[in-house]
Amino acid sequence: MQVSYRDSGKVARLELPQQFVFSSHVAFREALKNIRASELVRALDIDFQRVRQIDSAALGMLRCLIYDEPRYLVRLLNPNHEIRGMLEMAQLAPST
Repeated sequence: MQVSYRDSGKVARLELPQQFVFSSHVAFREALKNIRASELVRALDIDFQRVRQIDSAALGMLRCLIYDEPRYLVRLLNPNHEIRGMLEMAQLAPST
């Protein structure tokens, strides 16, 4: 499953696949490219609702996004307990 996104003006939302792993990097970067094309977007919601597996490469992609894109307020939403633990271990505290 791919990374999907919606742009509703000032807020864009990325919906991640069940397996957010290294092989997701192309789809993740493509979605970000489309979001960056909009001058209006100021917040980026990353929805983990479907995610059941995450690897270190995906955590690295998130870290780069959060720390290298000061233009956006990045919110990590809806991680399950296991994914929340992985995000916290990587010092990427979820928003909810």
